Amino acid sequence: MQRNMLSDPHWIARLLLVIVLVFIVSTLAGCAYTHLQAQQAPTATPRPALPPTEIVPTVTPAATDIPWPTPSPPDTALSLCTFADPAAPASLATPVSYRFSEPTVILTNTGGTITIASWLPDNQRLLLTRSIAGSARETIETVDMRTGLVQRRAERHALPSKPVWVEPQQAIAFVDAVPNEGWMLKMGTAPAYEVAQTNLVSPHLAVDPTGQTIGVLLRAKRAAPALVSTMTQTVQQVPVSLPVSPWQHDSTLPLGGEEQYRLTWSPQGNWIVYTSIDGLYLHNIRTDAICRIDLEGTLWALETVWSPDERWLALRVADQGLPVPFVGLRLLNMTTGAIQEIPPPAFDEDRGSFFVTGLAWTPDSRSLLSLVRIQRDERGVGHDGLFLIDVARNTATRVLPDFTFARNLRWSADGQYLAVDCTIWQEGRLCLVNVTPLR
Repeated sequence: MQRNMLSDPHWIARLLLVIVLVFIVSTLAGCAYTHLQAQQAPTATPRPALPPTEIVPTVTPAATDIPWPTPSPPDTALSLCTFADPAAPASLATPVSYRFSEPTVILTNTGGTITIASWLPDNQRLLLTRSIAGSARETIETVDMRTGLVQRRAERHALPSKPVWVEPQQAIAFVDAVPNEGWMLKMGTAPAYEVAQTNLVSPHLAVDPTGQTIGVLLRAKRAAPALVSTMTQTVQQVPVSLPVSPWQHDSTLPLGGEEQYRLTWSPQGNWIVYTSIDGLYLHNIRTDAICRIDLEGTLWALETVWSPDERWLALRVADQGLPVPFVGLRLLNMTTGAIQEIPPPAFDEDRGSFFVTGLAWTPDSRSLLSLVRIQRDERGVGHDGLFLIDVARNTATRVLPDFTFARNLRWSADGQYLAVDCTIWQEGRLCLVNVTPLR
C-alpha cells in the first residue's frame, strides 16, 4: 500500500526545515540587495504627487541637454523701459459708441466652470476650457457661437493657463502637468498631442498674431523667456532671465513657485509682456531686449490686456498680501510710458473695496470694457457689472444694467460680438452679446 507522506511526522519535520532555510536565505539576499542599492543610488528627493495623467496617449521626446541662457546676476535688475515720446499729448478723439444686445446663453456646464481663452480668426468660433465636475480635470473645446456646435479638442489637468489657437495648422497648443515631469507644452490637431517643449517653469504661454511662434518660460536658474516655432518646434532662447523670489524657486522640484508668471503677446506682434509678483517686463521681439516697468509701491499686475493698436496696455493690479485687498485698473501709455490710474466705476460694499475682474478693448482702442464686482448674493457669490470706460476722458458708462456677469470676456476682432462669462451659482454659462457700432 502506498504510504501517505502527510501522516509521516519525520517527513513533515524535514519539510518545515526546508521552508525555514528558504526564508532565511531570501531575507539575507534581500538585505544584501537593499544595502547594495543604498551604496550605489543617490538619495531620491521626494516630489509632490499630481493627479493622474491624462487619458489620451502622448509622445514624449527623448531627454536632451538644453543650453540654458546665462541669467543676469540676482543683484542686477533689468533696466527700466524707455519710451519713444514721453512728452506726447494724450489723444482726445471721440470713441465709437456701441449698442449691446441682451446676452444669449450659448453653452452651459452644470456644476463646473467655463473659461474663455480667445476668439478664433474666423470671428465665429471661440476657444475655451470647461471644467469636469467632480474632478481636477478640464476639457479644451471650440464652440461655434452662432450654431452652438462644440468640438472637444483635448483633456488635461485643470490649470489657470489658457490654451492658444495655432492658425497655420488649425491646431491648439496648451500646457499640461505631467507627474514627475512638470509642465509640458503640447501641440496638435487631435490626440495624441505631440510634446513640443519640456522644462517649462510656468504653465502660461502666449502666441504671436500669425500663430507661427509661441512664447514660453523655460526652467533655468530663474525664468528664461524662449520662443518656440509652431512649424519646426525649434527653440530660440533669449539671453536674459527674469527674476524669481528665492523662496519660490526649488530646483529639486518639477513644479516650483515660478509658475505665477503670465505672458501676453501684443496684437501686432511687437511685444510680449511678462508679469508676476516679481515684476512687470516688456520683451521687444525685434531686438530681443527686455526691460522693466515700475508700478508704484507694492502693486503688481495680475493681468495685462493690449489695445488693438498697441498704444495702451491695461493692467489689473493688486497690492501684495493675502487676502487681496483690492483689484484696481491702470493704463500704461506705450508712447509716453505714463501710467494712468482709472478709478473703478463701481464699489463692492460687501468687501469694502473694489475689484476689477475682467477687461477687453474696443476695436478702435479708445474704450475699455471692464467687469467690476458690484454685489454678492446671500451665498457669497460675486456678481459683476459691465462698464464701458473712455480711457482719454476717464469716464465710465454701465452697459446692460439689467444683467450681471462673472470673471472674463472677449471682444471679437471684427467688433461684432462679445463673449462673456454669465455664470450663475448652479452652473457655468457662456453668453454671446451682439454689438452694433453707432456712427
